[in-house]
Amino acid sequence: MHSAIVLAAALSVAGAAPQGVGPRATASAAPAESATPAAQTSGAPPPAIQHAPLTCLRPDENPLVLAGVTASADLRRTRVYFKAHEYPDWYYVDMTSTSPPRFDAVLPQPLPGTLRIDYYLQALDANLEATQTEQYEPQVTKDGCKKKPLGALASGASHIVVGGTKAGQPPIPPGFSGQGIVSFVSAGGATVSGPALGGGGGGVGGGGSAGNGPAAATAPPPHGGGGGKLLLIGGLVVGGGVAVALAANNGGGGTPTTPAPAVTFDVAVSKSGGGSGTVASSDGRINCGPTCSASYTTGSSVVLTATAASGSKFNRWDGNAASCGTATQCTLLVDSTKAVSAVFDLAGPHTLLLTKVSNGGGRGSVTSSDGTIDCSPGCGQIQHVYQTPVQVTLSASASQGSTFSGFTGACGTLVPVCVLTMDHDQDVSATFTGPNFEVRVTKTGAAPSAGTVVSRDGKINCGGTCSASYAPGSTLALAASVVQGYQFTLWGGDAASCKNQPTCTLTVDGPKNVLAQFDPIILLVKPPAVATAGGLRWTSDLSAAGATARVLVNGDQLVVASSGRSEYVLRPGPRDNRVEARLVEAGGAGSWRFELESGATEPGSLRVLQGDVALVTDDSIVFRLSGRPGEAVAFTFRTRGTE
Repeated sequence: MHSAIVLAAALSVAGAAPQGVGPRATASAAPAESATPAAQTSGAPPPAIQHAPLTCLRPDENPLVLAGVTASADLRRTRVYFKAHEYPDWYYVDMTSTSPPRFDAVLPQPLPGTLRIDYYLQALDANLEATQTEQYEPQVTKDGCKKKPLGALASGASHIVVGGTKAGQPPIPPGFSGQGIVSFVSAGGATVSGPALGGGGGGVGGGGSAGNGPAAATAPPPHGGGGGKLLLIGGLVVGGGVAVALAANNGGGGTPTTPAPAVTFDVAVSKSGGGSGTVASSDGRINCGPTCSASYTTGSSVVLTATAASGSKFNRWDGNAASCGTATQCTLLVDSTKAVSAVFDLAGPHTLLLTKVSNGGGRGSVTSSDGTIDCSPGCGQIQHVYQTPVQVTLSASASQGSTFSGFTGACGTLVPVCVLTMDHDQDVSATFTGPNFEVRVTKTGAAPSAGTVVSRDGKINCGGTCSASYAPGSTLALAASVVQGYQFTLWGGDAASCKNQPTCTLTVDGPKNVLAQFDPIILLVKPPAVATAGGLRWTSDLSAAGATARVLVNGDQLVVASSGRSEYVLRPGPRDNRVEARLVEAGGAGSWRFELESGATEPGSLRVLQGDVALVTDDSIVFRLSGRPGEAVAFTFRTRGTE
């Protein structure tokens, strides 16, 4: 066991102001929950602290802090905040009193490697008026103070309860020994005691809590029992210059009389919106304006009042005060950190801008309940300026054949009614959609059943489903496929621009009729230009720049024709013949002449089925061509012979 040394320094209550009651601790020195108290609101003075600091300490001795604390209201707590000078995080020990106004507290022992400690005292009364001393920085030296300490020995310290000021702090303060520490109370109120302390914590006198901290259940004598040395670093004189420091060093019983809250939380206020104003708390600690945050003990109630500036209007509370709605006054229960936002808007004038959006030719009208907005079907945009904040109801009505698709912007809803409060500029859009259009697919060619046309969205599968309805302006992707032995030949109708590509993309800006041609694959070799035995010679003369074409004879003889003159042989077959020809590509208008072998056809049997005919004889026919890809001609004839 070390010997204990007590040092007393005398102060006089009457006369000069006591040392240590002066400048507040700086923001960098004080922990978060010990922020500078606000101006008085109760009319009573804040607590007064008398304390005489010491400038040097010995390692492995427990400093004993003494102070005289007086207050016009009941004291809620008195504390010593401390830390090793080399470390940033503050800890605290609650002070106790068995004989007010004297309060004392025992700090943990500084380790030999610690060069100095920082500490200050704080007192808080029932009106939440607080006072704290300046910050002191006594040196820690193994040689001790130059002057021999005065006073008598004090009993040891084995029931120290240490509190933390921020999350994640270790239970044993860095730079201090765990000797005599029985419990650690975290910033969140959790208590660690016994072996869980680590680093020598737990003390010699059992696991009870001491002091007036939040974890205290039963309190042993303030500094009774156990070993260890106590060094008095604060002296106190109450009236007439009588020193009372030594009387406290003889131990003795008693329980704390000033219970302390477990933790404090910040209340932070911000302002938003186009207007301006202030937010103030009823206790004066928040005036936002310049002071927009303050710390409050848990369980406190804070009353905030929002006041709009001239030309502005208070709109609503947001954040942790959202439940207060539009009331200008809001009461908060401080049970955690609070972030509050006050929304201020300009009082006026404010502009309402309405824009109508037409989708696929949709039409409609929008009117307001006060008559200031009247946008008929022919109107695209309208606005009105409101001098004072008013409530405006917009109503949308679709024209016949159109539908209302919804409001967007300041009023996002699918229903045709939009309610606005004109306390700031607002933009609203109303969308009207035209009627849906039908897209129909028809399969053509020599083998229509061999092909399938499917839309990417699955609504068309032709196959069985060859039509579907689409909203105006929709994009439709079609794909053609065939079974083996057959081929997709050509798109036609409203898809003719896609030519012979297997996929085709359309914009649905009206009803669409799509043709898809499917044919068998027939490989033919162009025959010689003279007739062969048993066949009929015929000629294709295609006069159109850059043209290619497909000619199907009797449904199964497929030939490919191009610009210029080509001769073919019709193999023996039926007496009644059918020729179907279609342009695949063409660079412009022209003509297409078909000639049959002279004398091989029955007179008058040549008949036109399709196309713009310019000339017909017994063995020839001429068609006019516009040059449009997919353009088709067809005719029939009968060969000579017997049935």
